[in-house]
Order: sequence, then C-alpha cells, then structure tokens
Amino acid sequence: SNPFAGHYEPYGEQNLAIFDRYFPVDGNINRFFSPADLTAVRDPIFQQELARSPYRNVMRVPYTAFFAPGASCEVTPQNEAALLAQVTETVRACRGKLYGIEIFNEPHLWRITSGPDAGKRTMDAGKVAYLLQKIAPAVKAIDPDIQIFGPVGGLGYDKYFEEFIAAGGAQVIDALDFHSYNTDPDAEDTAGQIRRLKAMFAGAAGKDIPAYNTEVYYGVRNTPVINSDDETERSYFRDDELPHAALMTSMLIHHAVNRVGVCNYM
Repeated sequence: SNPFAGHYEPYGEQNLAIFDRYFPVDGNINRFFSPADLTAVRDPIFQQELARSPYRNVMRVPYTAFFAPGASCEVTPQNEAALLAQVTETVRACRGKLYGIEIFNEPHLWRITSGPDAGKRTMDAGKVAYLLQKIAPAVKAIDPDIQIFGPVGGLGYDKYFEEFIAAGGAQVIDALDFHSYNTDPDAEDTAGQIRRLKAMFAGAAGKDIPAYNTEVYYGVRNTPVINSDDETERSYFRDDELPHAALMTSMLIHHAVNRVGVCNYM
C-alpha cells in the first residue's frame, strides 16, 4: 500500500487503519517518497512514526542536487561522493526501520528541463546499474538486512531493462521494482509483459527475484484535486467509479498471476 500519496506523514496512520480492514498487515509493503532532506529524515516525529509503523517500509531516499529529475546527472567523483553520502546517511538514520530503499524513481524518464540541453535524457540504464553497484556495498555494510529495490523502470521499456541487466544491474538488486500504467491491461497483455520481465531478471541473476509494482496511481477524474493534479487526464484514469473498479481489478489480476506485489496509492 501507499497510504501517504507519495509522502510519509504522521496522519497517514489513519489511512492505514482503514486499509487494514481489507488487507492484513503481515507481509504488506508501504512504499513512500522520503522527506525532502536528511534533516527531515532525522526528524524525531518522522523517526517515531517510522519505528512504530507495522509495515515493511520501502523508501525512496532524498535526491541530491546532482542526481535528480531535471539535473544533468553527470558521473563525476564529486557527484558520486555526494550521492553515496546522501544514501548512506539516510540508511544510517533509519537503520533497522526500513525493509528496503529505492535510489531513483523512474530514471528512464529523466531529462534535462532547461538550457541548451533541455530534453536530453540523463539516466541511461548503464549509469543506473553503475551507481547502484557503487552504493549497494556501503548500504549493506550499514544495514545488512535492507533490500535494494530497482531499477524502478516502466513496464514495456524492455530495452531499458535489457541494458540495465547487461550492465550487471540484476546482480545488485534484491527486489525487481517497476511501474505499470496500462490503459487496458487485457488488451496490452500486462501479465505477459510482467512474465517476460521477471524471466529476463531471473535468467540474469540465476534465481527468481521478488518483484513489486511500487506505484499504481490510477483513479477517478471526478475528484476534489482534479484542478491541481494533471495526472487525472491520463488515459488510465476513468470518469466514474465502476469502470475504475473494473480497471483496478483487471490490473491486480494481471499482477497476481505473476506473484507480483502491488503498492497502491490511496
């Protein structure tokens, strides 16, 4: 589940209580974006809520200025050191309280957003694999039990996943993490796409890797936030509750047949 709409907030526990009426706590994953920076990560309120959460929490760590959507994401010794420090300090602050971490979110979509290079892609799959290889040993040295989730790519971007695997990415992650936004899971054969993706990583890693779709931002257009959320205009949103429920049911079935966990926005 993701009851915090992408951000961990103390009042989110109210949503968890509602969610738990329908799904058991045991084994459920709560994936969320971290607070904005290390100061917020270390905040006593955040730490308290994280410690008493019953869920296996998976957190995307705070971005650095050097590796973030819109930045150039150049691999230099200085930028690598800043990223490593950000990740390790986050893990150190949350040691024993996190089930897993994501370093990046949908890096296959990252582009420079301003200047003469605007539109240029910044995070090719080889770069993501390289950075995870640099980061993983340091993370495991701090918290050996924490799971590295990745590469957090989009289902259907097979070439990106293949390049990630070719660069050694399958050997560095503990959990295959992807996002799937399908307008019609049946027509698009979402189950088949997931099956092929899992097989690709299992073949490269020599074992079956646990897989999770950690972001399912489907919804209904008739919502109070429609004027402030352009996501509602996407093709995978529906105008009414009944077609939305049908879409969600189809999506969940396509994941369930592949034993893939789903983290759903609420």
